[in-house]
Formats: sequence, C-alpha cells, structure tokens
Amino acid sequence: MFSKFTAAASIVVACYGKTVSVSDFGAVGDGKVMNTKAFRSAASSLTEGGTLIVPSGQFLTGPFNLTSGTTLEVQGVVLGAQDMNEYPIIAPLPSYGISRDFDVYTRYQALVMTYNATNITIKGSSPTAAIDGQGSYWWKLRKSQSLQHGRPRLVELMGTKNITVTGIQLRDPGFWNLHPIYCEDVHIFNVNFSAPSSSPNTDGIDPDSSKNVLIEYNTFSVGDDMIAIKSGIDQYGREVNVPSENIIIRHNVMHAGHGVAIGSEVSGGVQNVHIYNNTIYGPAASALRIKTAPSRGGFIRNVLYENITIMDASTILGLSTVYKSSAPPAPVLTDIFNISYKSISRPAGSSGGHAGYFTCFEKPAVGCRNLQFEDIDIQGTTDGWSCQNVNSSVVHDVQPTGLSKCLSDS
Repeated sequence: MFSKFTAAASIVVACYGKTVSVSDFGAVGDGKVMNTKAFRSAASSLTEGGTLIVPSGQFLTGPFNLTSGTTLEVQGVVLGAQDMNEYPIIAPLPSYGISRDFDVYTRYQALVMTYNATNITIKGSSPTAAIDGQGSYWWKLRKSQSLQHGRPRLVELMGTKNITVTGIQLRDPGFWNLHPIYCEDVHIFNVNFSAPSSSPNTDGIDPDSSKNVLIEYNTFSVGDDMIAIKSGIDQYGREVNVPSENIIIRHNVMHAGHGVAIGSEVSGGVQNVHIYNNTIYGPAASALRIKTAPSRGGFIRNVLYENITIMDASTILGLSTVYKSSAPPAPVLTDIFNISYKSISRPAGSSGGHAGYFTCFEKPAVGCRNLQFEDIDIQGTTDGWSCQNVNSSVVHDVQPTGLSKCLSDS
C-alpha cells in the first residue's frame, strides 16, 4: 500500500509539477525577516504535482497551507513565528469540540497545514532540514495563563489521503508535533521528533481518527507521548464516530518522553494496531500505556505489542480507565478487548519502576476482556503488578512472577 502511493506521487511530480522556492517570492533566510506572505504566496502558486522549496537558511514564517498533489521540500529550517498575531484563529476540530489545550474553544492554526487534500509529501533534503516551532514562546504563555486560544500544532494534516513525511526534523512545537486527523494512507519514516523533556504537550505523532498508518524508523525525544493514537473526545468524538484503525508502529528508537500511548481520546474507537520491533531507552514515564476515562466511550480492541525492548521507564506496561476528565460518563464505557503483549523485555541492569498496572472499569461494566501476556521478561523493577476488574486473561512465561494471580484476583 505505502510503496504504491509513494511511487505514484513521485511520478506525478516528475511529469508535470513545477518547482518554486520561497526565495522566488521574496523570502529571506536570516531568521529575522518575517516571511509569512512569501510562504503563503509560494504555496498557493503551486498546481497539483508542484514542489515548494525552502532553501538553506532559517526562514521565519507564520502558518501556511499545502494543497493537493504538492511537496514541501525543506533544505534549511522553517522557523515558526513567535508572534501570536501571525497565527489565524480557527475553529476546534469536529471530534473535539474544544481546542484540547486547557479547554478553550478556538485555537491557533498549525504552522504547516493541509485540509481535504490528497498526495501530500513533506520531506527534508539535507541533514539539517527542520521545521522548528520555536515553542518556548507558547510554553511560557501557557504557564502564565496568557492565552485565549489553544496553542498551534507544528504540522496538522486534516482530512488528507496519501501522505508521506520523511527525512526531516520536527521540533519544539507549541503543542503537538505531527497530527494527522481524519486521514488515510499515511507513511511517516526517518523523522526526528524533539522537544525538551519539560515542555508541555509536545507529543511526537498523534494519529487521530485515521486509518492505514505506517510509522517506522523514527527517533523521539519529547516532552509528552512519543506516539499517541487517538479518535476524538467524549460526546464530540462519539458523534463524529471515526476510529483510528490499521496502524503499524515499528523499528522506532525512543528516548525521553511519556511512552507509546493509546488514548486517552478514544471516543471514536481504536482497533487493529500492531506495535513491534521498537526500542524505548527512556527515560519514559510509562513505556506502553492504554488510557481512557469514563466520559470517553468508544472501544480499544485488537492491539498487539510485540518484540519491544524497554530500558529506563517508571512503568513498563500500563492500562488505566480513570484518566482525568470532568465530562459526564458516556452512555457506554470504553470496550477494551483483545490486548496482547508478546516478547516484551527489560534487560538486567535496569532498575526501579513498576512492572505494570491494569485498572479496568468496575462492574456493571464488563472490565477488560482477553488480555494476553506471553514471553514477558521485565528485570529490575521495584514494584510488581497491580490489577483491578480484569474480566479474562491468559498468562504464559512472565517475569516478574505474580501477574496470573494478580489478574485472577482482580
């Protein structure tokens, strides 16, 4: 699937696309001149199959949009403006109903955005190629409670099909780094995601109500979840009712961050997820975590974690249904079914932390059903297992011991 659409997009560009540089429209790459007008003019000049070049240098700009069939090729650095007046104020996403940033309604537009587009490529073509949100500006405003609108994502791809993001650094977003929402056929590879470990809500990738997503060979060191699979929140997510599904996460290297998560925004459902052959060096808050809340509803099902090595993490495996939320409970609580952990290891020499917790909804909810654990070897933990309201499970060859009893007694 992925090789097919990537090859097709390359042929289209070669045949009839024109190439323009932001410099052709007056952009100056000194890191000082504001180039928003040049970026928008250059991007809007492209027809399908065109390429927008950001040459060597540091190009300061406000938000701009990419249209169908276009490629953003970064050779230098795209710098996000540290001026809220450069950022259009836009409506919340339909499946969120709010900005998702401290629960204000409207939000600032992402630095790079697509809307209802097809065949989009964002790529770097030099070792230093980057899109840099200069997020410290936004983090300080958030800390001082000086914002009336939600902080901007770095890159948001909305309602877009056939996406490739590769060979680039995405760093220091105001909010999340890369947010594909309502998208199909997404390939993200060889991307470096970075933000200070103390930076708020600087997730790496948030696949959201999207399907056929392949995330591979990336590196992460961020201030929140490295990857968080989502599908909208509470009543808004249930009304839109678009799941995230058919997602593969493999061959990634993860350093600082909160781990690989599903949730907590799962109101449209999450299903058919395979997370395998990844290494989490940490420090990570919770290496592999599923999180939801009574207000969410939706479902989480058919998830396989396989062949994952974890080093420094406060918690290795986590599943919680009590994530913070002030909204009323959903008519039907999140259905959690068929979650498998296979060949998960933490080598000797690692120390501290919690092996895992599984906190499911209390009766009369059905709890978590069909949790499976096989070939789990977690060394050096301070705390073992904790379990609540697990309905059914299978355990085979798990260290530390005690998981089978913990689950059966829950």
